[in-house]
Amino acid sequence: MKRSLVNISFSFFLIRYFSSIIFCFLTLYVTGRIGDIDFLLGLNDYAAAGTTSYVAREIFSRFSFIGNRYIIVSLIAAISSLLLFILLKSFIDKKNIHIWQITLMAPGLLIYTNSVTKETLFIYPAIAYIILESFYLTGKNSKNLSFFLNLALKIGLLFFMISVRGDLTAPYIMLFFLCIIFRYIYFGNIFKNLQLKPLIIGCFFASFILSFAIIFFQEGYFTRTVSYLEASFQYENLFRPIINDQFIRNPGNYLYMQYLSLFATPLELLNKPYKISIILDSLILIYSFTKAWESLFKLVNPYLNTRQIIAILFSFITIIYFSLYGILGSYNLGSSQRLRTNYIPIAIIFPLVLEKIMRDKKLSIKSHS
Repeated sequence: MKRSLVNISFSFFLIRYFSSIIFCFLTLYVTGRIGDIDFLLGLNDYAAAGTTSYVAREIFSRFSFIGNRYIIVSLIAAISSLLLFILLKSFIDKKNIHIWQITLMAPGLLIYTNSVTKETLFIYPAIAYIILESFYLTGKNSKNLSFFLNLALKIGLLFFMISVRGDLTAPYIMLFFLCIIFRYIYFGNIFKNLQLKPLIIGCFFASFILSFAIIFFQEGYFTRTVSYLEASFQYENLFRPIINDQFIRNPGNYLYMQYLSLFATPLELLNKPYKISIILDSLILIYSFTKAWESLFKLVNPYLNTRQIIAILFSFITIIYFSLYGILGSYNLGSSQRLRTNYIPIAIIFPLVLEKIMRDKKLSIKSHS
């Protein structure tokens, strides 16, 4: 049975490898680039690059001697696919395999985590970190060697993630401290029952309040951030609204921004039909997100303390999406697809891994006593 499952998983990852090559090659052919591929390979330079870009360039430029971008992408995709198989094969079984398959075949993941991008350098350490955090949450003894090894590995991974993706590591750092708090604090019975839709609606309004609190009470920070985002992501697009500080300050645009971070406008799609792949990517991730958390909710609902912890984790992760990725992604749909791959480990892979570990152990998350 175990050997059969491994074979099924390996076959899927092999298919995924060839799919990633096809998507990457098509992206290179249609757009002429994948992210900052030429800069990261050391083939050109630009002054706007930051520290994380130069760290990524230091790593990827080692491949530049190969010369051909298609061969380089094929090699990196092979390495990435092997890493993904090693990291995830233990967490895939007959009960959850369809969610894994749908998630991992999302076009954004196939393109931006199997080629010359900072996302490729980020996502695999992020997945490893998520796995370690899941074992930490479900572990009992906080004084043995494995506990301290887990802690040291997580800190090491977080430092590497910061070096290649900077501020986008913030949700993972916050998760690190949240999980420590969970081991020592009992949260009572705030959440009587876990239901996905009411929680998502609550998180949306919480993110709305948080975002506009920052706008009105941190004026200088808001202005500097918007200026940076306009310089980084904005480009002339007649078929998409201009996202500036006035647009963001209008509360009526908040829901529209969330839409723009996921989908193309009708005229934008007519102008560039290949953006249908981004719409497909968004639909896949929405489906995977809901199914992964619904499965975890169903498992933990009977456990009082565990139910509270999972509800808090879900709320934190969902608010992070609306407040960060929902705003960032509204500037540029292509950048949105690339940036949100950094969010997938914490948003989708985390609940899938946690559910599998808890199901195998038949244990709930318990506070340390």
